[in-house]
Amino acid sequence: MSIYKLSNLLLSQIITDIEDNGDIICLLVTCKHLFNNSSLKRSIQFKGIGTRLIDTDKRDISIRFIATVNQFNINSFRDILKNSMSYQHVIVPDKLDQSTCYKHYPDWVLDCISAENRVDKSNITTAVVNDYDTPALKFIDEIPSIETVIINQTYSDTVVDLGSINRLPNLRHLSICADEFIPLGQHTSLKSLILDIGTSTYSLGELEFTKFESLSKLVIDTHFISDVEAGLLPISLTSLTLKIGEIPPQNMFTSLTSLVDLYLSIKTGQVQRPCTIDLSNLLNLKTLELDDTSISEYLMEVRVPLSLKSIVIWTAFIQIPLECPMPFLERLYIPLSLLVDGKVSLLSSQSIKKLIICHCYDIIPTNIIPPSLEKLTIYKHSEEDIIGQVVFPPTLTHLTILGTYDSESAQPSPESLIKLKQKTNQSFTSLPRHLKKLVLATDMNDSNFKFPSSYPPHLETLNLLDIEGDFMIDIPSSIKDLSIPINPIKFLNDISIYSISSRIKSTDDSSHQQLWLPYNTIHLTCLLLNTKRNKVDFRLDEVINHTNVRYLSLSLFSETFQFSIQRLDPDKNNVLVLERHTLQGGIITQRKTINQQQQYDPIYLHLHINSSSPFALNWSFENQRKLIKFLV
Repeated sequence: MSIYKLSNLLLSQIITDIEDNGDIICLLVTCKHLFNNSSLKRSIQFKGIGTRLIDTDKRDISIRFIATVNQFNINSFRDILKNSMSYQHVIVPDKLDQSTCYKHYPDWVLDCISAENRVDKSNITTAVVNDYDTPALKFIDEIPSIETVIINQTYSDTVVDLGSINRLPNLRHLSICADEFIPLGQHTSLKSLILDIGTSTYSLGELEFTKFESLSKLVIDTHFISDVEAGLLPISLTSLTLKIGEIPPQNMFTSLTSLVDLYLSIKTGQVQRPCTIDLSNLLNLKTLELDDTSISEYLMEVRVPLSLKSIVIWTAFIQIPLECPMPFLERLYIPLSLLVDGKVSLLSSQSIKKLIICHCYDIIPTNIIPPSLEKLTIYKHSEEDIIGQVVFPPTLTHLTILGTYDSESAQPSPESLIKLKQKTNQSFTSLPRHLKKLVLATDMNDSNFKFPSSYPPHLETLNLLDIEGDFMIDIPSSIKDLSIPINPIKFLNDISIYSISSRIKSTDDSSHQQLWLPYNTIHLTCLLLNTKRNKVDFRLDEVINHTNVRYLSLSLFSETFQFSIQRLDPDKNNVLVLERHTLQGGIITQRKTINQQQQYDPIYLHLHINSSSPFALNWSFENQRKLIKFLV
């Protein structure tokens, strides 16, 4: 049955089930009838656009969303982009057109992310307040449908008064970044509260958390909390992140019997007495993370419940007494000294599956690795060999050995391994036969290291991003996912130029049909090194014509561009290239060069990261100064 005979409802459902936006565009471009079906296109949405508007970590509009709406050039699909926009999120105060970042927004985008001109505000659920002022919060007070408020106060001399949003009946989530604020009044519907209050000092009591009868998640992201006492936190909490500047009393958490996740960070001066934190009656507690930056001659004793499944300990001044067994423990992150000295014992933890041992300065004894272990990570900080005595259990499937010094190879590696991640200066004599993922890190200037002479037959992922120096490598035919670092092949004025041929051994045959990577390799990640300029040219044609890569990631300046590549005909004359997060892209029609062989002109992908045009993308053929925007 022809796809054109399916109903619009069924076609819409099929397209909705497609996860990748590049596949959606490719389908509509390939099937012209669908592309020209206006009623169908009105029901189609790109994935992820509505949820990307707000960067919750930065409490601001997402720069990827800015790139999407400012640099979207696939004009034939603009109506689908409009369908994908979420009208549930707004930025307050409504001065977006006066801001440098937003002044080039089209009107339909401003209508989406602002609320000033909306007649119907009933579907607004999230508001981000930047540069707080009183009218901004009063404006929010007029929108009862709001469930989430994010306040990012950049002026330290302004006190944020939360009284204006006290009456929002549907408020569920509140996140505040401000040096000073007047606390919210009693609120029965609030579920989540995040406070980042800088260097201002508050006593725990004056924050009046017990007023929030339904609060389940509380994050206090500052160490300037004083007068810490029991009974000052709501008993409804299931998740608590607490940073404090003093040792809490022993019974600090005993009333929080619903608690499931607890992160406790203590930053204080010299501790001059032993102390205990009693969590033993918290029978719902599953996750515990402890961080202590105090100077101490004493151990902090932490009494834990039977229910714990995951523990993270960042400090060496913790002790869990033997009379507190942990039979359900599955994951543990811990300094080596606590295990060696018996401050934390795993004798009762027969279910533990994942163990991360940090601060490894001494030889690891044979008796601390549980026989049930499946995943082991060792962070080595010694020049000496420290893992030679370790006996790996036959259940081990994942092994990671990293640290500040090159690690000795884990030889012999257990045959049960399917993932190995290691920093080493030694060559591998053999690799486990069942290995599927290999991540290597080393300094290639070390003459001792050589790439493995052979690879396991089922290896699918090869990650070489942390290998330093110049090297070329043959890629095993089984590899599906390859990650490599690339140095510039040359500099032209203020532009760094990159090519995968600087890392991958290619043949002399430059025909566009010749593959430099195995046919199975469909994921390629390139880390662009030594990028001293903010302008980058990448040889895109090499990936299009000499690989079967469908998903290309380029990482530079701590940002990552993720492209999907669809070759629309057997000769690769037309190629759809789409940046998957910002939806920049379009169809490139390759240009043939006539000589002794039929081959295509080089294509350069231009990346230019700066504050005025985030994630700007263009491309051009070789020796063509004019940059071409992606268009369909």
